[in-house]
This record gives sequence, structure tokens and C-alpha cells, in this order.
Amino acid sequence: MILSSILVSAFCALLFSLLLVYGLRRRVPGPLKGILFLFLIIFMFTWAVGSWLVPVGPVYWGISWLGYLLVAIVVSLLLATLLPTFRPRSRIIPKAEVDETVKNRELSRALEVTFGILFWVMILVLFILAMIRVIR
Repeated sequence: MILSSILVSAFCALLFSLLLVYGLRRRVPGPLKGILFLFLIIFMFTWAVGSWLVPVGPVYWGISWLGYLLVAIVVSLLLATLLPTFRPRSRIIPKAEVDETVKNRELSRALEVTFGILFWVMILVLFILAMIRVIR
């Protein structure tokens, strides 16, 4: 049952992370145009929350997969609303924009570190929640 819940969560996460990047053109920084980070976020939410839900729907491989699918859909919709659409930038950059970019570089680095820490704390908390449910 544990392996099947992980497989269903991974399948849903892969499906919706590909849909976000290639279908809805949402991009986040990171490897593979952000697919890896989106996959990790959707997978951990789907596995952690889906394992705590009351089983709903048909049962395959000993697990009710509909709860996992619904959690993946909700998390993907939330991410789709929060992430900006990727639009290719023009090659010509005005001087004012270059000056502003240089000025804001230090602030953006601090935000990257902050969100990086929050990302890994969130992944750790979701992993612990999933493990608590698995051990029970």
C-alpha cells in the first residue's frame, strides 16, 4: 500500500508538473525549466495530504486513487494561479531597466535564500506528515 500510494502520487505529480510547464507555460527557476521543483512540491503535497484523506472512489492496487488525484489538481491549480506565465523577453533592454536590475540584484538574492529555506522546510514537514500516516 505504501509503494502504491507513492507511485500514484508520483504519477499525478509528473502529469501536473508537465501540464503546468508545457501546457500552461508556467516556469520557475531550476532544473528542467522548473519541472523538478514543481514535481517535488506537487508530489509531497499529494502524498502527504492524500494519505490522510478518507478513501473515496474506486480502489486499484489496494489504494483509493481519487483522493490523491483531487489533491494534485487542487495544488496544481493553486500553483498555476501563483506562477507567472513565461513570455520570451526582447533582446533590446532599455538602460533604465538595466540600472533597476543591478539595483535590485541584492534584494532578489536575499529573497531567493529565504524562499529556498521555506521550500525545504515545507518539503520536510510534508514528508514528516506522510511518514506519520504511513507508520500509523
